Amino acid sequence: SYKSQYLNNGPQRIGRKYKKV
Repeated sequence: SYKSQYLNNGPQRIGRKYKKV
């Protein structure tokens, strides 16, 4: 679920969302 969301957000949000998770 979070993988699809962070992938849709982009690489800039990926770093922040991926690190938080």
